[in-house]
Amino acid sequence: MKRIIAIASGKGGVGKTCVSLNLSLALSELGAKVCLLDADLGLANINILLGFQPQLTFYDMLHNGKSLDEVMFDGPSDVKIIPGGSGIQELTTVDESRYGAVIEHFRKLDERDYLVVDTSAGIAAANIAYAMAAEMVVVIFSPEPTSLTDGFAMIKILANNRYNGKILALPNMFKSQTMAQKSFMKISATARKFLAVDVSQLPPIGYDKVVTDAVINQKPFVKSAPDSAASASVRKVAKKLMSLSDGSQPSDPSDYLRNVVRLANDPALVNIVDKVNTKLAKHSQTSVAGSSAKGAAPPPSTGEGFDNAIMKTILETQRAVLAAFEKNMKMTEIFMEKIQDLSNGKNSSTIETAGDKSSDKKDEPSSRRVETVFLDFEAYLDKNGK
Repeated sequence: MKRIIAIASGKGGVGKTCVSLNLSLALSELGAKVCLLDADLGLANINILLGFQPQLTFYDMLHNGKSLDEVMFDGPSDVKIIPGGSGIQELTTVDESRYGAVIEHFRKLDERDYLVVDTSAGIAAANIAYAMAAEMVVVIFSPEPTSLTDGFAMIKILANNRYNGKILALPNMFKSQTMAQKSFMKISATARKFLAVDVSQLPPIGYDKVVTDAVINQKPFVKSAPDSAASASVRKVAKKLMSLSDGSQPSDPSDYLRNVVRLANDPALVNIVDKVNTKLAKHSQTSVAGSSAKGAAPPPSTGEGFDNAIMKTILETQRAVLAAFEKNMKMTEIFMEKIQDLSNGKNSSTIETAGDKSSDKKDEPSSRRVETVFLDFEAYLDKNGK
């Protein structure tokens, strides 16, 4: 196997799963043998984008003794797909006792050139493990300010835990190449200055209505609209990733999964991630209370019509994200100006008091330094206005 590529994001709604699927197809069209693992194990969506309901999933490998051949199915363009489970809480943790046999099954994937891993959005020990075990991590971010801050947070987690693979940023759904480039430059400059890590840019994928249509119609856009701008862009991304893989040491997919288990069960890392999520939960209490006061509708119960309700929610969320772009453009410009100030060295004392001095980094264990993951941006934005 040439490469294991993890597709990650700091938050949901940035098109991560859509990119994972279409990128896998683009790699295959370029002659590579590809396997796509849906590692968004609690809320798997690859099969939804394909309009397909698998009979068996990764859950059945872990809990029911099913083999890789029984679970894996053929997707478009000869891409092999390992579907994840949806709404299954047991999949959100990595149980070492259940992964043992599955690790051996992954040896069969060695005949593939690429394993593309669609990780879960957000911060959890399992999400970080699936990313850190890969040789390349593609961090996707959109024009939303929250996507930029959370994307930086994901990069910082990787850097502070001594990730030694390639970190690549992929701007997605930007309406202009100029804004995508500016956003990347700010993220890249901040990562280089405060994390001492280089972030490379992949060709951006601009906003294209065919992507929304493809999601609604449950067809990959590289198939439904092969001549579209989005399809051309994702092919450029695929070519760039293939060029980065040339001459690299072969990857072992079974070692990859073994490292996922090891990282996900690192007690220090799990403890720090729990602390970060507790802080995030406290920050979100106000917004949750506001939604309840407005009489937000309760989630649909399981049973008849549940799948339709899920699909409706997904599509409505996609439309809401697209509709929010125009409103967010001004906020994004303000945010970029603040990051430019940061990259030029202004207010550096604020950042240092947040626990980011290089001397502190050398003394602390890598897993503990993830605790300061959000402090750079929070301290800066709190002081200067959001």
